[in-house]
Amino acid sequence: MGRACFVIGAGFGVSLAVSRRFAREGFAVGLMARRAEALDQLTENLAGEGLTASGFVADAAEPQNLKNAMARATA
Repeated sequence: MGRACFVIGAGFGVSLAVSRRFAREGFAVGLMARRAEALDQLTENLAGEGLTASGFVADAAEPQNLKNAMARATA
């Protein structure tokens, strides 16, 4: 298994910068946020820079929801 970075509560500020940095370093990047639309915009933004990230809808306030998203991301 390669290296992975999960950004929980992904957004357009620090989260995007962290995602960008880890993707450039060869990490598989998984973005998690409550809104699919935001995830789509984030992954498209990174793709426009030639970087790859995957989005997973998850609410960090609900532990089981977050656990399920992590399981999907690592599958």
